[in-house]
Amino acid sequence: MSPAGRLRLAQGGLEAELAPALGGRLTMLRHAGRDIVVPLPMDHADPLFWGKGGGYPLVPYHNRIANAQLHFDGAAFDLLPHPDALPHSLHGPAQRRPWRLVERDAANAVLALDYAADADWPWAFEARQSFTLGDKGLTIGLTLRNTDTTPMPAGLGWHPYLPAGRVTHDAAIHWPLRPDYLPTGKRLDGPGPQAEATRYVEAWTMAAVAVDEMDITLTASPEFGHLVVHGAGQYVCLEPATHVANGFNLAAAGHDLTGTHSLAPGEVLAGTIRLMVRETS
Repeated sequence: MSPAGRLRLAQGGLEAELAPALGGRLTMLRHAGRDIVVPLPMDHADPLFWGKGGGYPLVPYHNRIANAQLHFDGAAFDLLPHPDALPHSLHGPAQRRPWRLVERDAANAVLALDYAADADWPWAFEARQSFTLGDKGLTIGLTLRNTDTTPMPAGLGWHPYLPAGRVTHDAAIHWPLRPDYLPTGKRLDGPGPQAEATRYVEAWTMAAVAVDEMDITLTASPEFGHLVVHGAGQYVCLEPATHVANGFNLAAAGHDLTGTHSLAPGEVLAGTIRLMVRETS
């Protein structure tokens, strides 16, 4: 572990850096000296206003929950709104909590979070992330287990910041958005308007960003049926997720195919994400 609390992994031409105390973040991923993710600044420490870099877990949900009120199993639960998404909550609390290092070797690490119910999320859970470097990419395993005594709404996602470039994906479905980034509830054929900076898409198998002399490809196991595509000029976010934004509330309102899960006590939701690189020069 470095003095700044970051640990390094390496395999072949790949090197990665993790910050367990900073929400279990990947802070750097590099291949042959070139950044595959935008590096997170060394001085990043704010749990609410995180730097636009690295990659972090979206647990136990991704994106927004409308008005910070969760409807589930016939009841309504008040959450804490996020300052960047008022009046909604945002991205789950896991990336705002310190994780612990469970195990590591030169090319692998496992982080864990034991979460006690609080105002951000009224159920207890355990989450794990595994990071495995190969010769050409990084594999991330995400696991969520309900450690509470009642059923819990559940979802997983991962939020990387990739270098800006030409984005392609093969999604077959899109969910149109409102101005506040909540889905309207419609589920339409096709990938959605290409000109929109943010898109919620579904039924995908790959997404990629082409930068100078390098292709970065994202794939995931079938649990991650949804994807957020977001471009902001200096970076691109390709965020695999198990459910659509505000999916719990959409499901409670009668919408189908939101991708949301309910975990009984002790039940587990898990999936795998792969970020691969190919030099094109």
